[in-house]
Amino acid sequence: MRLIFSLSLFLLSLPALRAQGMVLQSVETEGLKRTHPGFFYGIAGASPGDTVTWEALEEMRRWLVLQPAFNAVAYHLDTTDSGLHLRWETDEAKTVLPYAGLWSSNDITTVIGGLSEFNFLGRGISVGAYYQYNLRHSLGLFYRHPFLVGKLGAEVSYTLWNSYEPLYKGPATAWYDYSNSSLNATAFFTPTRRQEYQVGISLFQEGYRLGTVAEEDRPLFPRELDIGKLGIRANHFYRGAVPHYFYWSGLSVDTYSQVVLDELGSEPFYIIRQAWKYYRRTGKRGNWALRFIWGLSTNVNTPFAPFALDNHISIRGVGDRIDRGTGMLTLNTEYRYTLLENRQIGLQAVGFVDAGSWRLPGGTFSDFADPEIIRLHGGVGGRFILKQFYNTVFSADYGHSLLGTGVGGFVLGLGQYF
Repeated sequence: MRLIFSLSLFLLSLPALRAQGMVLQSVETEGLKRTHPGFFYGIAGASPGDTVTWEALEEMRRWLVLQPAFNAVAYHLDTTDSGLHLRWETDEAKTVLPYAGLWSSNDITTVIGGLSEFNFLGRGISVGAYYQYNLRHSLGLFYRHPFLVGKLGAEVSYTLWNSYEPLYKGPATAWYDYSNSSLNATAFFTPTRRQEYQVGISLFQEGYRLGTVAEEDRPLFPRELDIGKLGIRANHFYRGAVPHYFYWSGLSVDTYSQVVLDELGSEPFYIIRQAWKYYRRTGKRGNWALRFIWGLSTNVNTPFAPFALDNHISIRGVGDRIDRGTGMLTLNTEYRYTLLENRQIGLQAVGFVDAGSWRLPGGTFSDFADPEIIRLHGGVGGRFILKQFYNTVFSADYGHSLLGTGVGGFVLGLGQYF
């Protein structure tokens, strides 16, 4: 049964609750099975003796549904002989998620498997691990405790990544064996329910080894690169968008900044990227989504530029990592319409348009307006959603160029595109 926000108060109590607030005499919660009650009450922030207003309770509810532990949260207020009674009603998500995948790209078959838990010990802790094989071995481990001490949290992770990736130098293309071994630590501070600040550090060893390349293009590409690096990050997240099961509404802004130093004493490499996401419910079944991303980095002429033009992260239907740049502008919009929904599953049809442009390595800002660089794709897709599981959305999209280039293709993934 879908949770619906409800409020039962005597009529005379409403003006007081809206204005100066009323004192809670008791608080209880229904629906908790795996979540520890102490953790729930701690992050909800409403206890007997507290003075609450309608706006404060709604802000608490919004904060709770952003936690992976919950699909939906509602509150009920009742005036009894003893005073004001608050009752939370929760629909917990299944947060233990095994996953596996098998696909083929560039004549290489990839197998991946992993397990994640997003409400470990019932206290909102996330832990997980995965392993991937594509003629190379990759693995990852992570541990995230968002409420380690009050409003302070921490995350540690280790990643070993090996892949076969294309790099570009003008019209020339070379394929490299890429490896990255990284150890990451992040501390974050959540001063309000809508703001989060992060600082972090990464120690990583990065390597490229030249594989397949046309003989005449070989002098354009370095044969190998193996170097230790230090990354220092500072991020900020504004969380104004909130979900109700798989529907979203509101605005969120994610800002990422990083400086990278290497063991050779090279000049620091700076990266900044910001993503704006806006969601709006339209009627009972519709959900409009819009995303705008801009990013800039130190503008050096290198095939290892940080911003990639790729099926899965920027423009659907363009291919896998077909270009790189030291600046990016992308705009994605899509309309999701629910064809079927019950307590267990949801099925959506999606129509979308993706647009973007890049600044070439060593290029100028005029590259963003270059017709040869601009990409504009449109397409359709579908979503199959397991409502009772945290963030479990299987997506399939087909995107095709709207500029007459003939480029198009399918994109399969886990989760909404954004």
